[in-house]
Amino acid sequence: MIEEEGIPQDQVLPVSGGEEIRLSDDVSVQVFPSLHSCIWAPTTGGLGKMSDICVGDINVFHQDRLDLLSERVGKRELGDLASSSMPWNHQTPRGDGGALCYLIKTPYGDIFYKDTMGHYSSILESISPDIALLAAAGRGNIDGEPIQGSGIDFLMKEINALNPSELVLGHYDDFSGSGTPAMQDLLEVYGALNQAKSTANLHEIEFNTKLSLFPVEG
Repeated sequence: MIEEEGIPQDQVLPVSGGEEIRLSDDVSVQVFPSLHSCIWAPTTGGLGKMSDICVGDINVFHQDRLDLLSERVGKRELGDLASSSMPWNHQTPRGDGGALCYLIKTPYGDIFYKDTMGHYSSILESISPDIALLAAAGRGNIDGEPIQGSGIDFLMKEINALNPSELVLGHYDDFSGSGTPAMQDLLEVYGALNQAKSTANLHEIEFNTKLSLFPVEG
């Protein structure tokens, strides 16, 4: 995709986690290894409603996880992703380094970005961003094992670990074409934040709109 956009090769840097990339004189991005959600683990709502309570599926060997994933794809539980023109479960010719997450460091504050419902606990506990952009869909993956609880529980674990001032959620729409988005709205998340007495300020934005959280110069 980068090549198709005409980006020069000398500006393309492969990363796998652990690198910090200079973007300008005062902005950089630190790359961390991450995890995808447990798409192989059965849920009560297909791709998984954020309110679904899911337990079990612990200590499942990788081969068995692949078999479970094949069964779910065969039953169309993953929607149109399984038959898209660019299959999500196939590696590209360049290979696939796995899920990553990013800490963007700016003079105004740090932004943490992660587009999957998975993480390594030790990494999240070492980061204290001002703004967190988090995914909210699927069966949460904590250190390689599916969460024992709901997606809301998983999300609150991430928010508690990161303790951001500002919070934006994504990936909970009907991205698979299955007809069952992970959340119709963020009411459950607001409720969980209030119950936990979290100080994170949750912003709900429409698709393809802008949100200014840092001061704009000029």
